[in-house]
Amino acid sequence: ACSSFISQDERMSESPVLQVPVIRKGERVMSVVPTKEIAAYVKRQLQEEIWKEEQRFENPHKHYLDMSVDYYNMKMRMLEESR
Repeated sequence: ACSSFISQDERMSESPVLQVPVIRKGERVMSVVPTKEIAAYVKRQLQEEIWKEEQRFENPHKHYLDMSVDYYNMKMRMLEESR
């Protein structure tokens, strides 16, 4: 479980391949994944990979991706000013 601190090196060594070809030259190259297999994958992620703090609905953990709050606010301000 992910209840303790995990270093970035440890996470990177366990990272799955995120981009796999689905369609190439207009033809499907990836087989259809059965719904039960997808459900089992998500269940395993919730049990083993995603911290409980990130799963709660009340007072949820804020999870910022690729940008800090300050950067996001600056970006939104610049977009608003450009209109």
